[in-house]
Amino acid sequence: MRAERDSRNGVPERDLTKKLGLRIVEIRKRRGWSQARLAARLGVPRESLGKWERGLNAPSLKYLSALSEVLEVPLGELGLGWTPKGPISTAELKELTRCCAAMGRLLKPWMDRKKE
Repeated sequence: MRAERDSRNGVPERDLTKKLGLRIVEIRKRRGWSQARLAARLGVPRESLGKWERGLNAPSLKYLSALSEVLEVPLGELGLGWTPKGPISTAELKELTRCCAAMGRLLKPWMDRKKE
């Protein structure tokens, strides 16, 4: 079976979800928090957070924003692994826009299911 790929960069969506999960774990541990503590702060079941961290599911845009706020990291660092070093250049902003569009495509199936 062929993995679905992001049409622009050829990266399997599963890999994007896995990388996001690893960043959530890294940042959570850097804060010294357990899964239970972070899940409680987000208002989600610990099992859902665990699935995000293992890359089995991706959080909705609502929860990506909440993760960014609760973990006190820019969305770019959380979602893309970028650590800001100063103002964002035009090229970086274009890349961020491209990556956000890819993330939107990745999250669309979950958003569609929630509407049903």
